[in-house]
Amino acid sequence: ESLCLIKVSFDDGQDFKRLVEAVSFNQKIRQFSVQSADFDEDYHGKTMARCILESRSLKELDLSYVTFEDPKSFYEMANGLLNERCRLGALKLRGIAFGQLEGKVMQFILMRNKSLQTLDLSQCSTDSPENLENVFCKFDQFCNVRTLVAENLNADFNYIVEIFGEALGVNTKLEGLSLKENKLKQTQYCNFWELMAENRSLRKVNVAKTEVTDKVCTKISAYLQQPDLRLHDLNLSRN
Repeated sequence: ESLCLIKVSFDDGQDFKRLVEAVSFNQKIRQFSVQSADFDEDYHGKTMARCILESRSLKELDLSYVTFEDPKSFYEMANGLLNERCRLGALKLRGIAFGQLEGKVMQFILMRNKSLQTLDLSQCSTDSPENLENVFCKFDQFCNVRTLVAENLNADFNYIVEIFGEALGVNTKLEGLSLKENKLKQTQYCNFWELMAENRSLRKVNVAKTEVTDKVCTKISAYLQQPDLRLHDLNLSRN
């Protein structure tokens, strides 16, 4: 039910197309992983988009540590996620470098995609925090994602965390959140918990190794004292 390709290169682009096409028509593969690959032509993205739309069994796509050397390749792949026929339930983009185009495209995915339940952005990087800010600001009331994993980001999350908290404050669908191993400054971290205080959808939160100070803990305690919370699992370990 799963096929994983790690650090596999294709000298002939047609071989890549034929393999992904075979996955598209297979009726049993539910998890498809292409990790640590170079997508340096737009056909890589177009091929993945066709797979997303044509496969009737595929539920999870893992493109972790893929290098989108041609930004158009990411754009073309995203067209499959933006299509109303998309059935994909989980998308893993660990270690992806977010440029301006990738950030803008992810905005539209979060606003329009109705099928994605799980999104993993752990260890993603960017040359400008604004590119990731464009992504995290869209986890608002219009986002359908149920589980977000954003651990150990290779970017200054302090630049992002407050606007992310503001988005979470109006989010009504996100149930699982992991921010593990993001080093956060006290002021921004306190503001995050205040801004997301109105959230009532979260059930499980992992903030292990995120520099929870006494003042931050006070803000967390205030959040936890609210009577109508659905949160039942909070990981504060190794702080």
